[in-house]
Amino acid sequence: MFEQRKPVFTKGRILKNEMLELMSDFPRDVTDILFLNKSDGVVAGLGLDVDKTDITISIGMVKYQSEILVLNEELKVPYEADGCEQTLKLRFEERYLMSDFAGRGVKVVLESALCQPDEMEMARFNLSKGAHLRSDYQDFADFVTGHNTLNIVSQPYSSISGSTLSPVILKYLARELLRYQTENVHDLAIIYQVLNQEVSISRELLVNYIKIRLKDEHVRVENNKDLHKGLTGILKKAKGEQRRGKKALVGNRKLIVD
Repeated sequence: MFEQRKPVFTKGRILKNEMLELMSDFPRDVTDILFLNKSDGVVAGLGLDVDKTDITISIGMVKYQSEILVLNEELKVPYEADGCEQTLKLRFEERYLMSDFAGRGVKVVLESALCQPDEMEMARFNLSKGAHLRSDYQDFADFVTGHNTLNIVSQPYSSISGSTLSPVILKYLARELLRYQTENVHDLAIIYQVLNQEVSISRELLVNYIKIRLKDEHVRVENNKDLHKGLTGILKKAKGEQRRGKKALVGNRKLIVD
């Protein structure tokens, strides 16, 4: 059997340690259960915005080694234009145990080095000297522009089948497909899912969508860069179908002449 208990506070009663433990354990237990089957990566929030001097990280949650970690106030990270590729990442420290607290520290690091096993990439950019960083993407392909653009493609977003692309990126995909007036049922399914929710789409679903839409079972999809490349190919195909006036329906259609 199992039971659910919650403390009852009434005037004159003694506040017990067990009552406080119930209050602290319940929200943590619920959070762990909700994201139990999700991969490591950004769970919610942690959006990135830029101005002329700083990258701002908004509040949010990230999962690392099956543990949910919360950023409850925004952080500003100053940056400089040095002409070299820089990586914004989270560095996870070892768990600590003290007499009153147990926890894990997370540092936000901006440096010209690839991610190590205890780090998670949030973004990367190559900023020319004298230029300013931008995040006002013109279209889906613009996320991987080589210079002066905040590239969040490799940021791992948590899903039930491995890290996937951020919902920010997928919304650009959905809106661009709408502009091409696609009638492909697979395109429409992705569009409706992306625009109807703030969570991302599972990696498994995106991989199969790319293989089916491009009609290539052997297309290479090993990481987020490959996901973006495959989805870019789908957009090019949808644009070509619009230009030719082709209705991209699924299935074979036969014309029988008697």
